Amino acid sequence: MEGGSTSIPYLDLNIALVECNNVLKPEFGIYRKPTYTAVSIHWNSLHPTQHKLACINSALHRLLSIPLTSQAYENELQQIEKMAHINGLPVNVRVMARRKKLQKILSESNHIADHNEKKQEKWVRLPFLGRPSEILARELHRFGYRTGFYPATTVRNLSTLKDPVPAGKKSGVYRITCGECSSVYIGQTGRQFNK
Repeated sequence: MEGGSTSIPYLDLNIALVECNNVLKPEFGIYRKPTYTAVSIHWNSLHPTQHKLACINSALHRLLSIPLTSQAYENELQQIEKMAHINGLPVNVRVMARRKKLQKILSESNHIADHNEKKQEKWVRLPFLGRPSEILARELHRFGYRTGFYPATTVRNLSTLKDPVPAGKKSGVYRITCGECSSVYIGQTGRQFNK
């Protein structure tokens, strides 16, 4: 519980009470922890472009979804531009914000939404291997498939901190077949299988 101030951070918002014509009204801003670094997936990494731009897209979505003052809006745009710069993303954040705002207005418009019938989308999940994956995704799109990429290499694939344990030194559920008949015994042990 926090108190003793006219503003308070709540989740990713900063909510302040501002006096306007002898009435207190709420004013919103974007809140980031003091430890926030803005580091995300760098542009030069081998990840799909959608993954690299996810931090910018989510920040822009939040920017356009919260009723901010013009000063808070401008401050947040500058923060998003800084985020793009730190991660080496070659994007124009202000143009992206204008496009997203226009898309939001158009999608909320009833008469345009009536003309678009929702089709069942077909998805394909592929490992991301750079340019060849993007070319394949474009080809699949021509046939009505949308592509979801996942990184081919992960930290788990690159390094293991533990040495592998031989099967005989593990414990767990085991099955033993009789050598003379077709009888089978299934058991569980907390000791090593060798023992």
